[in-house]
Amino acid sequence: MSRAPTRDLLAANFDEIAPALVSQLVSVLSQGRQAFGDLDRVLILMLICERSKRRGGASWTNIRSIAESTGLPRETVRRKVAQLAEAGLISREGHRLKLLPAADVAARATRAAIVEMAASNAELAERLADREAA
Repeated sequence: MSRAPTRDLLAANFDEIAPALVSQLVSVLSQGRQAFGDLDRVLILMLICERSKRRGGASWTNIRSIAESTGLPRETVRRKVAQLAEAGLISREGHRLKLLPAADVAARATRAAIVEMAASNAELAERLADREAA
């Protein structure tokens, strides 16, 4: 199934599927908050992780680009980055930010919630497509 019909199908059935979607998102955010203390730190870590994975493990992310991408004030990002570095979850190499192995360990439950959300959403889209085809 291509993206456009899937999007259209999800949008057309949004009121029906919203509770399941929101429930999964709340689970991801709750796991992240439990692991990392607050949602701004979760957002910053997710962004560093996403950029690192996209670039084969090397993050070229910095405080300015995180602030621009998230809409968080630069000072908030600077403070949260300092907290994450102090907790041993990231390191700073000049202006570059890098995830440390401890972040991977701390993120296990959050990662599991993300995988569950992805699987649940895929199954939901398949059920809607099957129902539409019938």
